[in-house]
Amino acid sequence: MRLVSCLLGAVLLSRTGWTQDLGAPGEARFAREVQDAVSAAIGFYPPGKTPQPIPFPAGRQDAVLMLYRGTMRCSGAYISRTGHILTAAHCLGEGLSTKDREVSVVAFGHRPGSWGNYQGFSRRFQAAKETPLDKARPLVLGDWAIVKAERTADVPCVPADPAVPADRDPVWAMGYPGTTGRRGAPSSSFGGKYAVYGRKTGDIRLSAWFQASTPEERAFLLTLYQPALDSGDVILSDMDAYSGMSGGPIFDRRGRLAGLVTASGCTSGEFLDNSTFGISLQRVFADLRKAGLEPGLFFACPDAAPAP
Repeated sequence: MRLVSCLLGAVLLSRTGWTQDLGAPGEARFAREVQDAVSAAIGFYPPGKTPQPIPFPAGRQDAVLMLYRGTMRCSGAYISRTGHILTAAHCLGEGLSTKDREVSVVAFGHRPGSWGNYQGFSRRFQAAKETPLDKARPLVLGDWAIVKAERTADVPCVPADPAVPADRDPVWAMGYPGTTGRRGAPSSSFGGKYAVYGRKTGDIRLSAWFQASTPEERAFLLTLYQPALDSGDVILSDMDAYSGMSGGPIFDRRGRLAGLVTASGCTSGEFLDNSTFGISLQRVFADLRKAGLEPGLFFACPDAAPAP
């Protein structure tokens, strides 16, 4: 068995059938439907999971958007009314754009010469002898980026909270999933916005990825991930994210941005349950300050909604 970390960017097999979901009328319609059904689940949940009410208003969900370059797509969220977007660094590349304009890179956690190196790393690291920890750690902890889409008018945005959710706290993620090897994934022509739900865990040993690993792989995962989970820099949850959701926001129980989706454990190209990883805003804020940048320069979204 070959254990790898699968990035959650998706390949667009076709752009027909989903473009109508991206324009303002489609987004407004989506928002109304969500608002009408806010006490029930929206989007899709993996079979066997119990849907949970989403504890934040539809306007906050309007801030989640699709990013794509060529045939690849990712997700992201506006973190300021002026067009700053938080996404995954492995989504970066020439021609990265929203539905109507290219974006410029503002900041990132770790960016090797090519993010193809990251993808190669993610498909190869099985044991410490293949991927030294000093190379693996910055890739795992630095897979975040802030990009800017120039806007002539304010955009909806997501308020941020760098406090890390507690273990067993509910978390939600949103994005634009594509096809995957995971049970319950949408069809290849799907392009809408969906949510998944789960609970945060602080123990890598509880993930299906760890449980399916060899003893050597387990030792590597414990050394690589457990310190980051203990510190709160990485968020592990049992929600099942899908390809295309890379960079999508992770919301806490108050509907605030707590992190972003980056990867999921998988084996032989198929995603494993209960093994979704993300980077916390705690880590993003610390990286920005280490670089001499105040997070408030980018994370500038007022929290107008009362906490439940």
